[in-house]
Amino acid sequence: MENLLAHLAMKHSFTILYKPSTNCLVERINRTLCSMLTKEVEIHVNIYDYDLKIHHVVWVYNITYKTSTKYSPFCLTYGMETLLPIELEVMTLCIPTTMKLPFEESQCHQLLQLNELENYN
Repeated sequence: MENLLAHLAMKHSFTILYKPSTNCLVERINRTLCSMLTKEVEIHVNIYDYDLKIHHVVWVYNITYKTSTKYSPFCLTYGMETLLPIELEVMTLCIPTTMKLPFEESQCHQLLQLNELENYN
């Protein structure tokens, strides 16, 4: 184990598992996820299917912009912002910047989409 740590230039340290002073960021994220999961379960009648909603709550947390880092956890992990399928259908501001479209072209595209929506109704 020591050879592997030396090769990776890492220092091995120990912490107590449930001591918030050493794991304060982890505890804060867990508290946030628990409150999000509580809200999600309160919306639905069946509170016993919370385990089916955990991946949705974690996904929402990971794609949400954090003011402290000025990025989302997804962006920090994968090096790019998320692009949701609905954003391809209804162009948001994120699409022109991601696709590097000129401002006028993106405005024309958004105007066409709005006209299509008006004609649809």
